[in-house]
Amino acid sequence: MRTFIYILVLGLISSCYATKKATTDTTTTAKKVEQKAATAAEETTTKSGDAPGIIRFVANAGWTAIGTFDKWRFDKWNLPDGDFTKVKALIVVDMASVKQEKKGLEDHLKEDDYLDVKGFPQATILIDGASKVAEGTYTTEAIMDLKGTQKEVPLSFTVEGNTVSGTGELLRKEFNVGGKGPKNEVGIEFTFTIPAQ
Repeated sequence: MRTFIYILVLGLISSCYATKKATTDTTTTAKKVEQKAATAAEETTTKSGDAPGIIRFVANAGWTAIGTFDKWRFDKWNLPDGDFTKVKALIVVDMASVKQEKKGLEDHLKEDDYLDVKGFPQATILIDGASKVAEGTYTTEAIMDLKGTQKEVPLSFTVEGNTVSGTGELLRKEFNVGGKGPKNEVGIEFTFTIPAQ
């Protein structure tokens, strides 16, 4: 009987320890997730120091490849009376700042057959007015200068408070970017805070 009670007590102690350990492990994991989120937020804040927002591209080479440009700026911004139908902007992108999660692809994107960052270190996007589609929603035909080629690229964007967010699509072959493999269509996503005049 004493042996049975002893075993029972040991079992209860072990169960309590396991429960406490599981709770501790869960709390530790949650803290690690919070720390990673905080670190990611800090990194995003640091990167935004080199750009007033985010420019992202989405390509398809049999799989979805997403990249960003960490350095870009407004060389010109004029928004008369806050009217986006009259907006005039010139965006300059540092092509060598391209980032992609796969380092091999990132390096390849910088080479001659893709972005040729040595031959064409900058790309520009010129916006001269926009058409109002609905309240806070606009479209525009931006002129993109990429690898020495200028083409119109349609953009759609929305304005919410001081934030502009939008999308577009370019045909990479028109700019002599990449070979035959990837799809010709490359999506563009952007968001930024309206610059001070």
